[in-house]
Amino acid sequence: MIQENQTKIILNSEDSHDKWFVKDNPTPWITLEFKKPISIRAYGLKSANDFPSRNPKVWKLTAVIKDHPEPVLIHEVKREVFNSFWQQKIFLLNEEFVVQSVTLEVLENAGDENF
Repeated sequence: MIQENQTKIILNSEDSHDKWFVKDNPTPWITLEFKKPISIRAYGLKSANDFPSRNPKVWKLTAVIKDHPEPVLIHEVKREVFNSFWQQKIFLLNEEFVVQSVTLEVLENAGDENF
C-alpha cells in the first residue's frame, strides 16, 4: 500500500505519492529533529499534484535554537497561494539560524477538510 505520510515531507520528488496527506485535519503540524544542530537560512515547500484546496495558506515555522529553552518563531506566512501543481516556493529567513529542530505548523489551508 502506498502511503502519503509525513516522512514524505523532506523529499524533492514528483512521484504522485511523495507528499504528505492528512485526513480530516486541515491544520496539521510536524517537527523535524536533527541529530546535530544544522544551520538554516531558507526552506521550501511544494504544492501537491491533485487538490489545490489542501495546500497550506497560513503557517508558522518555529525552531529550537541553542541556548533558548522555548521554541522561537523564525518565519510566518499569512496568505500564500500555490498557483500550480508541484509548484515549489523557497522562503528566505531574516537571518541564519542554528537549530536542533524545526516545527512547521499549518494554521490554515486553502479550504479543504484534509491537508
